[in-house]
Amino acid sequence: MRRFLIPLVLPALLVTSCTFQPGASFGTLQAASLATSFEPPASRLDSDGRIKTDGGYRIHLDALKLVPRQLDFQSTSGTAAKGGKFDPANPPSGYTNCHGGHCHREDGALVDYEDIEAELAGGTLTTKTVLTLPVETPFDLLSTTATASLTQCEPGCQLDRGTWSKANFQIASLTASGTVEDPSTFNRLGGQVRSWSLTLKPAPFSQKIAVTIDRAHGERISVAARLVLTEKLWDAIDFQTLAASAGTLVLDQHEATRQQLTENLTQSAFSVKVAP
Repeated sequence: MRRFLIPLVLPALLVTSCTFQPGASFGTLQAASLATSFEPPASRLDSDGRIKTDGGYRIHLDALKLVPRQLDFQSTSGTAAKGGKFDPANPPSGYTNCHGGHCHREDGALVDYEDIEAELAGGTLTTKTVLTLPVETPFDLLSTTATASLTQCEPGCQLDRGTWSKANFQIASLTASGTVEDPSTFNRLGGQVRSWSLTLKPAPFSQKIAVTIDRAHGERISVAARLVLTEKLWDAIDFQTLAASAGTLVLDQHEATRQQLTENLTQSAFSVKVAP
């Protein structure tokens, strides 16, 4: 796939106008950035800086790293329909694992409940990716807020006319390691401090947007995306059962735990701002 670099524009040029020639684009992506952070509120930290889970455990983090893949934008066309209801616990044919307002389609796509309902009701909605911004910077979330400038555009930084309806942030992996303790009187870990690790391949984070690309809405477009990782990642994890195994607790190797971690991760906050 061809990649194009976002053109660098001096501040003085930002106030100048651009004359479009016949066949020219309807906008140009001038700047794009992605920020990620892990910011547990004070109410979720104990006096030693450990994360408090809803089950009373204490989590100490040694490492927390996110490897992103890309930020992409989609447009939707066709006719929507209403009335197609389904039970997320029993996904319709072609879909699996519904949670957090979306289902995994068999081709790997993540589809919102309302889009599935429109499909079941006989709608003819079609979704197309119109812009992809690869992210090539791994993020260490224990240092500070990690920010990357996204300088490559696929298929190009010159934008076609249309309306963007959704932004997706795709992640290659999330890895973490640390220790867990039980300070309660239940002594669920036998008084031990246990080491743990996890590796997840999260479903994409998405946000519905309504961005019109045409010459009347501004010629130069900027994108700013942000993901704040949830402090609830370790909630509802049965560390007592996991601790029956010797050695490091590899959380993602236990299916029920992996599913709970995946569900918890969807509570992270993803936002995108697109401005002329």
